[in-house]
Amino acid sequence: MGKTLWWMPLHPMRLRLATNLQFPTDKAKVYGLNSYGGGTTTNATVKVRPTYNLDIGYEVSLTESWVFALDFVYTTSGRTTLSGGTAGLDANGLPYPIGLPSSNNFSFAPAIEYNVADSGGLIAGVWFSFAGRNSGSYASAILSYTQLF
Repeated sequence: MGKTLWWMPLHPMRLRLATNLQFPTDKAKVYGLNSYGGGTTTNATVKVRPTYNLDIGYEVSLTESWVFALDFVYTTSGRTTLSGGTAGLDANGLPYPIGLPSSNNFSFAPAIEYNVADSGGLIAGVWFSFAGRNSGSYASAILSYTQLF
């Protein structure tokens, strides 16, 4: 969903809102080493909870070709749990951890956009996390070209 605002003449602003809720398969069987944890002898069922994303974007036209863009993204994921099986044992005879706690992540993505024509443009920026719980930190460069036909 988006809205263009003509607050300043010759410099339109756009506000965007994108959101989604992902419902994974109710349960997944896992064997051996897997992304949810456990060891080589893991044989269990993992229940994965939903993930929710919210993206709020802002763009302001600096000139007819140049645009400054800014996105704020929030992501939250429910915990995953192990049931009906075993996670395997480590070298000390202790069970491997399996499953993941719930997590939250806040990220920010400023960028500059150059529109070559009405039908295409180039956007470059960075995307990085600045806060979160049970989630990793990251920073990434972004470069994209779009051509409409």
